[in-house]
Amino acid sequence: MNSDVPADGSPRLSRKEHSLYFDPESFLYSRLYCGGAIDSCMAVFSGKAKNAIAIVRPPGHYAELNRAMGLCLLNNVIVAAKVAQKQYPETCKKVLILGKCIGAAEESETAYYNDPSVLYMSIHRYENGNFYPSRPEGRMDQCSKEDGLGK
Repeated sequence: MNSDVPADGSPRLSRKEHSLYFDPESFLYSRLYCGGAIDSCMAVFSGKAKNAIAIVRPPGHYAELNRAMGLCLLNNVIVAAKVAQKQYPETCKKVLILGKCIGAAEESETAYYNDPSVLYMSIHRYENGNFYPSRPEGRMDQCSKEDGLGK
C-alpha cells in the first residue's frame, strides 16, 4: 500500500503552511490555473477572442509575490496582468482589477500600489481587521501612493 495514502483511502496532506495545504500536485495545478488566466488575457489581446473569463479555483488573489497565502500559491491576477502589460504594451495601457471576496486581497492591491496604469478595486469586509488576512492594507483609506495616488 502507498505510504502517502492512509488506510481510509483519503490523501494525506504532506505539509501545512499558514492557511495552505500542499500535496505533491499543488504547484503543478497552481501553474495550470495561472496559465489559464494568462491564456484568457492573451486570447483577447491577440484578437483570438473578443472577451474572456478565467474561472479558476483558487483564484490566487491572496498569494503574495514571495509567499503563498489564503489557499493560493500563485497570484493569478497579478501574473496575468503583468504578462499582458509586458506582451502588449501598446494595447494594454490600463488595467482594472476588481476583487470580490469576504476578505481583502491586499497583495493584489499592493503589487500595483505605485503603478498609475492599474486600478485595483475591492469589495470586501474589513471591519477593523476582523476578516482575513486582517492587515491594514484592507482599510477604506488605503488608496495608493506616489505615482499611483488617485489612479
